[in-house]
Amino acid sequence: MSFTTERYQGQWVSTALGLQDFILKDVLADDFEYQQRLQDSVASGPNVRTAIDHVAEQHLFIYPYLSHNLLQLNQGNLKQDTKKRILKAALMGLADLHDKRILHTAPSTRASQRGPAPWSEILLFPAGVAPSRFDVVSESTATSFKPLEVTINDKSIFDPSGNNPQLGFRRAGLLLGNGSDASNQGVMTFHWSSRQDPGRKLNLTHEYLTSFHETNDSGGAQFSLQVGTPLGQDGAAGKPAASDWKMLDRNNTVVFSTPLKFDAWQNFAVTLDVPKNTMQVYFSEGNDPLKPVTEVLPNDNSGGGALQIGLLKKPTETKTVVFDGFQESNIDEGQILGSIFVEDSANGCVSL
Repeated sequence: MSFTTERYQGQWVSTALGLQDFILKDVLADDFEYQQRLQDSVASGPNVRTAIDHVAEQHLFIYPYLSHNLLQLNQGNLKQDTKKRILKAALMGLADLHDKRILHTAPSTRASQRGPAPWSEILLFPAGVAPSRFDVVSESTATSFKPLEVTINDKSIFDPSGNNPQLGFRRAGLLLGNGSDASNQGVMTFHWSSRQDPGRKLNLTHEYLTSFHETNDSGGAQFSLQVGTPLGQDGAAGKPAASDWKMLDRNNTVVFSTPLKFDAWQNFAVTLDVPKNTMQVYFSEGNDPLKPVTEVLPNDNSGGGALQIGLLKKPTETKTVVFDGFQESNIDEGQILGSIFVEDSANGCVSL
C-alpha cells in the first residue's frame, strides 16, 4: 500500500491509495520533522536505537534511565565479565550519541565538551598498552578490555552556543551522566586510570584537568584531577611540582598529590558521600590494589553534575582563561585511560 502524509492544522493526515484520509496523530508544528530527524540520525548508528525500534533478542537501555539501570545491573548476580561487556556496549551507545550531537534524545549542538571533530577521530586505541587494573578480565576464556586514548590538537576548541568558541582551551571530554542521575545521590565512587603516551606528551608548562566532576551550573567541581603548572603558580614555593598529579576538592584545595609516572598505569578513585558532604581519595600504581590516601574529608557535594573524562588544557598569558590566552601551534597531545566506572558505595563497598 502506498500513502502520502501532510500536516493540516496541527494534524498529520495520511491518504492511502488516493481514496481516503486518516488522522495519524495530533502533533505540534515541526514535531514530526524533529522526530523524523532524530530517527534518521539514530538509525545510521550500530549502537543506538529509538524507543519504537524492535531488535530481536536484544535488551534496550533507555537513555534517561541509563545510570539507574546500570547501577541496578551492577548489583545483580551477573558475572563480572558480563557486566563489563554490557557497560562497554552502553558506553559505545553514548559515544554514538555524542558523535551525532544528540543530547537527552534531542539533536543538539552541545552534545559534548569537544571541538568539531567526531569521537571516532578523537579517541584512539593505543597499540602495545596492557589493560589497566580493572579492565583485566579474570575469566581465562574472556578477552581483556582495551585502553582508549583521548587526544587534542589545534582544532580542539569547544563552542557550546555555536557563536562563542572557548578559544583559551584545548579540550575533549566525555560527560558520564546527565547532571541529575543516580550518580548524584547517596554514596558513589568514581574510578578511572591514567597512563602517558610517550608520542603525545603533555606540555607541563600548562595546567590540565583530566578528570573532574563538574557542577550543573559549570561554576565549579566537587573534585578535579590536575597536572601541570596551575595558572598563577609558576614556580610557587611550597606547592606540588608541575609534574605532580594534584587532586583538588570543591574549594580547589590540594588534598592529595603524587608524581606523574611516564611508564605505568596510575589508578584513582574518589568517593563522594552526597548527603554527608564528604569525599575520600584512593590511589595505586600498576596492578596494585587501591589504598585510601586521604581521610574522609569535608566537601561541598551540592550542585549535581557529571563526571568528565578526557583532557582540558588551559592557556597561559590569559585574561579570561576561557576565551583568550596563549596555546602553542601544531599540538598533538593525549591521555590514555582505562578502568572507568561509577560504583554504588552506599553499603561501604569500594572496589580496590
